[in-house]
Amino acid sequence: MSDGLLLLASCKSALFPYRSTDRFQSWTKTLVHLEGVPVYLQLSPAGIGVCCLWLAFAAGEHGRQDRSSLYSTDDSGRTWQHIATVDSMILRGCPAPNGGALLGGSNGQLVMFDPRNGVRILRLHSDDVIAVDVWGEKMFALTESQESPVQNSVLISVDGENWSTSDLHLHDRVDGARLLSDGQAVVCTTREIYLCRLS
Repeated sequence: MSDGLLLLASCKSALFPYRSTDRFQSWTKTLVHLEGVPVYLQLSPAGIGVCCLWLAFAAGEHGRQDRSSLYSTDDSGRTWQHIATVDSMILRGCPAPNGGALLGGSNGQLVMFDPRNGVRILRLHSDDVIAVDVWGEKMFALTESQESPVQNSVLISVDGENWSTSDLHLHDRVDGARLLSDGQAVVCTTREIYLCRLS
């Protein structure tokens, strides 16, 4: 961040962003009240940021309903604006160009945030999006099924509109995945590390 650091701190019923502009010596609570559990926070050196909070609530006879709220800032966290609500739990996120973010969630939800163009919410798959990454123009998402045997799919796009899907046969739960270039990704499971070539 160009003029400070940002910390999310919560008490029993609320979440408050705190800012420090003197390298952790003192913290100032912002005048923003956010509700939920912090899942993802990103702030660019230009002061553009996104915060994702998860909130589970009772949904009548259907049991628990997951919902994630997205907030953005363009002033290094002094103020936050609610920009979207997603009807799933956001599980992972990563920075995207121009201070944006790519977020993946349960039930195949994929959220693209661009400070200039707003938020796009897509549902590209029925399985959970458990890893996301961006390399240049290439966007990468990895899905995983809840049932056994585990099934994984890789989703790739260069424009956010058209996504190609291919299956991975790993047979273990994935702990994480990252793009190494626009043509390779490393995928870590509970037992092994794989280098995957992407088309």
